[in-house]
Amino acid sequence: MKDCEKKGVHKQQAFSSFSEITFFTKIFEIIMELNKSGMTILLVEQNVYQALQILHRGYVIQKGEIILQGKGTELIHNEKIKEAYLA
Repeated sequence: MKDCEKKGVHKQQAFSSFSEITFFTKIFEIIMELNKSGMTILLVEQNVYQALQILHRGYVIQKGEIILQGKGTELIHNEKIKEAYLA
């Protein structure tokens, strides 16, 4: 058994049901409400498209270095982002 399995950490799997999609949609709604109330949120997310839609400022880190940064609306239209993460 791998160390991550012993600790209860599992690889993220593709959504297998509507309820899982609904769950993650609800999480993003909660994050947006908290942010609207004035709370700063640090979000580390694999769903790049969804994250870019809600963030005010984003940073793309590769091999420990910031390679791109900007507003979510700018990054979502960036060709490098589209090729690497949204294709």
